[in-house]
Amino acid sequence: MKQAEPGTRIEETSVNGDPGWWLEGKPHMIVVIESPDRMRPETLRLAANTLVWEHGGVTYRIESKLSKAEAMRIAVGLP
Repeated sequence: MKQAEPGTRIEETSVNGDPGWWLEGKPHMIVVIESPDRMRPETLRLAANTLVWEHGGVTYRIESKLSKAEAMRIAVGLP
């Protein structure tokens, strides 16, 4: 789960027809879901621009200083 502060834009997108999200702007926090009733914020670092998508039950992410177009170009080329 991602938690974004004001100044971070979250845009729904898709990668090869699979659901995805593009996050950009201010750094955002990652929240790890350990069980249905327990979430743990990952406070060791804040994430940069990120493309996240799911395919076949696996969640993928590209975190970098790349633009959305550059991250999408990489993502669509993955098997």
